Amino acid sequence: MDPIVSYSAGVAYIKFGKNEPQLLLVLQKPGEKNAQKTGGVFVEEKVWKMPMGHFNPQKDSDLVATAHREFEEEAGLTFDKELIDPELSVSIRIPSERPGAQFHEDKFFLVVAQDEPKSAPGKERDEAIEKAKFFPLNGLPNGKTKSSEGASLSWGHRKKLTKLLAACEENPKGKEIVDSILKSLMGKQ
Repeated sequence: MDPIVSYSAGVAYIKFGKNEPQLLLVLQKPGEKNAQKTGGVFVEEKVWKMPMGHFNPQKDSDLVATAHREFEEEAGLTFDKELIDPELSVSIRIPSERPGAQFHEDKFFLVVAQDEPKSAPGKERDEAIEKAKFFPLNGLPNGKTKSSEGASLSWGHRKKLTKLLAACEENPKGKEIVDSILKSLMGKQ
């Protein structure tokens, strides 16, 4: 890990079996505050997002461990960590507004499974998260439908999902997965 970079990791968990592909999202409660280099704070809005969080060297051996831990903490659910394939991922590095880091890097992993994740025993959902819920990939929350509960998928997470799927499509392992998801969305199964 680069000392001038702060890291976060997350999972795009897509349930894809007999029905259309669905993405697990968590509803971020409004009001969480994040310190900025300028001395100000960024206040989180109520948005849907993919489960993700900060790398913690006391808890995490690597970013795969971070992504799995944060999924459990934010969604209150778990899955076999072996489903995370580091080759099916994307890293996005930007200049950091956070104190102590020159850059911030988000790493997202694509997990596609036929089953829903299981309840994470002994794990309490992060207090900043209201709930976890699956949405069809062709019906991601826009804040206008009843199922979106007045919140949209954050623009940043929509962009990260697009970059993740594009990166996976460039990978021989991921191309077949992404192609089957796209065929399903276009009704050509």
